[in-house]
Formats: sequence, structure tokens, C-alpha cells
Amino acid sequence: MNPRSRVGLRPDAASRVEFPERLLAANGGDMVTSVVSSPQRSRFRSVLGFSEDQAVVIGLPSDFNFDSEIAAATEIRLATAFAHLKGWKLIAPAFLRSSASIQLLTGLDFFQTEPKLLREWNRLTAPDAAQPHISARLAKRLTTFHPKILIASSTASPSSFAIVGSGNLSFGGLRSNTECSLYTKDSAIVAALTEWFDDEWNNHAADLTNADIGNYERKYKKLRKATAQVRKEQKEVEERLEERAEATFREREKAVASATGYFESRAYSKAYESRRGAVDHIRQVLDMPRFGFDKRGWNEFFNIPELGRLRQVYRDSIFRNQKLLKDGMRYLLDENVGMRQRLAAVLDRNGKFHIRGLGLNVVSKILAVHDSQKWPVFNGPVEETLHHFGYEPPRGVGKVGRYLKFAEVMESFRADSAAPDVLALDAFFKWYEKTKLNSGG
Repeated sequence: MNPRSRVGLRPDAASRVEFPERLLAANGGDMVTSVVSSPQRSRFRSVLGFSEDQAVVIGLPSDFNFDSEIAAATEIRLATAFAHLKGWKLIAPAFLRSSASIQLLTGLDFFQTEPKLLREWNRLTAPDAAQPHISARLAKRLTTFHPKILIASSTASPSSFAIVGSGNLSFGGLRSNTECSLYTKDSAIVAALTEWFDDEWNNHAADLTNADIGNYERKYKKLRKATAQVRKEQKEVEERLEERAEATFREREKAVASATGYFESRAYSKAYESRRGAVDHIRQVLDMPRFGFDKRGWNEFFNIPELGRLRQVYRDSIFRNQKLLKDGMRYLLDENVGMRQRLAAVLDRNGKFHIRGLGLNVVSKILAVHDSQKWPVFNGPVEETLHHFGYEPPRGVGKVGRYLKFAEVMESFRADSAAPDVLALDAFFKWYEKTKLNSGG
């Protein structure tokens, strides 16, 4: 069992998606040399073809191109439990260019479908619309409407296919959520799905009307306001629980003694000065705190080994979102905002500045450079050494809560071991992991 999994601060992006890798190394950790690529993961693609997407389709042909397949179809049927405008915008260009007969069917259960999406569909299906081949209806079943199906039929029957899975018509459902769907060209299955859809369309659905949308929108807004309040109160409860949560550090005294002895050694002086130099180097290549860096600067940052080696596999995909990345880094250093809020915006999956692959190792490395008196680095050697000394983070507080508690514990650990800053702590953790844990010492 990987000791890192027991410490529980492993960044979520790599560990959740690339299961074989997470058994070997934490995202951005110093054990990067033990990481192997995952040929299995490379076979999984999203229907839209973006390599960084989490919403995958099993069985998708290697040459599948969404725009081309939609262009070749003569009939398109889409059923989704709920629909968001962002999700529609991902597929709308292909649908609007298509000359196929298009049927769009969604539900209104639990007020998840956005009124603005319904108004857009209603506009497209108006009698004078530029796309007379598009029609949209609302599911009217007494039971919850919960399917997610795309059927693209063609007069050239071998070209017909269907995709059935978990993802709704939303940005998350098509790209960022962990979703799994199945692609099939089996003619019998496609025919059966088409029969099911047509029955729903003809017998259990109603046309979109402005009156229905207006009535739904009033209830939607009222419920959303109440939901926002519930979420706010839930967050406050979670934060209070996090504040009371405690970490376990069973052999803290031994760890302090080891660190104190290390700080008096010649090896420490060299390692510490290397980290001080790395801080200046990182500030320069990332143009901190302005964060006006370019691709070359980002690549150079990833190649700086001090304060934790970063996994190259996510380097380019993170930078492709460079505006979001830079805005998020500036927000991360905004002292006018509480650190819990800043970390959540960057690390939480639904955070405003979240980017897949931008995990705790990268974030804590930047925080340590920004304020080496307060924010400790979290990387592979840190995690492994802490586990060796019996450190266990609090449970049920999320990755942000675990890091904040880790920072609190490290503050007192630094004081008791007489470490000048968190850079010294990182030097100790790296030294102990390399000389004691991985050498049999």
C-alpha cells in the first residue's frame, strides 16, 4: 500500500484519474522517476476529443470526429435529464451546421435545466427560425426523467451510432465531470434506442412554449436562491468542523529531534542555500507576483527540482489554460482574501480557477515561494517522511482543510525544531526520505 494514500493529502487530479500512477507517485512529488505512463488511460477519449477531458466514452473509434459524424447524419436524437447553456454551446456549432432532422428532449426535474437554455432552444425552433430542422420538447413523465442518449442516424446505416452514458448536456457532463458513456454502432441496439426515444417524444413529451418557460423560470429562480442559502450554511458548518478537526502526529518528538540534528549538519547548509536560490529563480521565471510569465517561463518552473519535482505530464495542458492559470495564481496570493477561500478556488474541482492537473504540489510550491515563513510545501518526500513519523491528517475536511491543518502543524514543528522557515523543513523532509527511508537507514 502506498504510504501517501494513508497521509491523505495527495492532489486530487492525478490521483483520481490516473489510478496506476497514483500507486507510485503523488502529483508533482519528488518520486517522479517511478511514474509510468498509463496506456489504458490514453485509450479513453471524450466525445469532443479534448485530451484533458474527464467525461470519457468507451468504445469510441480512434478516428471519431464529432463534427464530421454530426455532418454525416440525417437524423439526430438527443435526450438528456437536464441541459445547461454551456453544454449546448459545446455541440451547437456542429448541430447548427448540420442539415439533419434534430430532436432535442430534456427534463425539468429538480430544476437543473437552465431557463436560458430553454429560451435558446425555443428561439431555434420558432416558425421563422433559420434552422427549421431543429425541434425541442420537454419530458412530461410522472417519474423522474433521467436518460443521457445521443443517436445519430444515417441513410448509410453503417454510419449510424449511439452514445449512452452518465453525462448530461452540460460542460461538466461533456468535459469536466468524471463521466463514463458507451459508444455503439450495433444496428439492433441503435434501432431499439431509436424506438425508445420516439415513444418518449411522441407520447411522453410536450412542445416548448414561452408560457411554460416563464412559469418554470420563476420557480427556478426562487429555488436557486434557496439552494444558494443552503450551500452557504453547509459551507459554514464544514468550515467549523475543519477548525475543530485535529491531525495525529504520533512520533512528533522523534521527528523534531531528527530535524534539529539535521539543521546542525553541513548537508543542511548546502540544501538550504539551494532552496533559497530556487526561490529567487522561481520568482523570476514566473514573474511573481504579477505572473506575466510565458510558456518558456512555465516550462522552466516545472524543471526546478527544489521544493518538489513536478510531473511533466500536466505541464502543457495546464498552460493551455494560461489566462485562468495566471488569474488563479494572482488570486492565490491575494492577502485580502482568506486562505481557505483562495485554496478552494484553485484546488476544489468546482473552484473558479480550478485546472485539471494543477494540484497541491504546484500550489504549495508557489505559496512557499510567496511566504516562506507561513506556507509549507507539500510533496512526495514530505508526505512519505510524515507518514513514517505517524502523521495522519484529519478526516472529512477535504483537501483544503487537510492542507490548512498541515500548515498549522508545521508551524509548531518549525518552532520546536528551530527551522528558520518552511524551506528548511522541505530540506529536512527530502534528506530524511532519501537517506533514511529509501536507503534502509
